[in-house]
Amino acid sequence: DIIFSCLYGALEQAFENELISKNPSSKIKLPKAEKKEKRVLTQQEQDAFVNVAKHTKYGRLFIVILSTGLRRGEALALTWDDVDFKNCQLRVNKTITKDKLPGIESEQTWLIGPTKTQSSNRTIPLLPSTIKIFNEVKREQNEERLRLGSEYIDNNLIFCTPSGTLLDPRNTAKRLRDLLEASGLPKGSGI
Repeated sequence: DIIFSCLYGALEQAFENELISKNPSSKIKLPKAEKKEKRVLTQQEQDAFVNVAKHTKYGRLFIVILSTGLRRGEALALTWDDVDFKNCQLRVNKTITKDKLPGIESEQTWLIGPTKTQSSNRTIPLLPSTIKIFNEVKREQNEERLRLGSEYIDNNLIFCTPSGTLLDPRNTAKRLRDLLEASGLPKGSGI
């Protein structure tokens, strides 16, 4: 599908530049890709996962994802301003995206931006156990901030590196695989 899109775009540009008389790929019909049905964890599997994950830094990120239904990019973009501790709610209005650095075409970085669609913006009620996780993360961040002093970069992120910067989603994917394996769950399990 990606290869076809690239080929179609190149041929379409050649047609617009009058290098070819028509785009030969415009009549091609690709077969529908089979969508894999996502496997949802059973309650027993969720419990096994939470029992292992709750003892790790990254594990708390995945427990929050599991309890809220957030996408990974949305969870990584969460800031403390998004948590309403008083009303036990979480506002979702941003995600992280990969973008090119201005002036350096070959370099890409992760940035926080708006969600993909307006309907992705939502308020989610929080379980007491999720509020507890946020309080634990906040306490640990405050300790890290004190320990690092001026080296701590306060981006107001909930889930971040020890120095306060954005977590790389690729690293979190590896941590998820490790946690699934430690929980005795298959790597393709859905969280």
